[in-house]
Amino acid sequence: MDLNDNNEIASYLWDLDDDGAYETDAGGQALCVLSYAELTSLGLGAGGTYDISLKLTDTTGLFDTAYSQLTITPEPATLALLLLGGLALLHRRPED
Repeated sequence: MDLNDNNEIASYLWDLDDDGAYETDAGGQALCVLSYAELTSLGLGAGGTYDISLKLTDTTGLFDTAYSQLTITPEPATLALLLLGGLALLHRRPED
């Protein structure tokens, strides 16, 4: 990386839809948490693998970019089983 080792990271910018624009700003945090609705608004969905990039900028303005892939896997169905007097009640958690 080209960042200055003596300075802290000031920003983490994510390009999750590989369009060259860093639409997700995680501020000074390395972790970026998005809802499924936010991912789908970027055209990303379960079962897909996407090229992504992360731009790090330090406190002096030096920056570097890392590239990787994001794979979104469908969440397994969550079933709750409740036994009531010999009866079984199955409940599937609704999807977002």
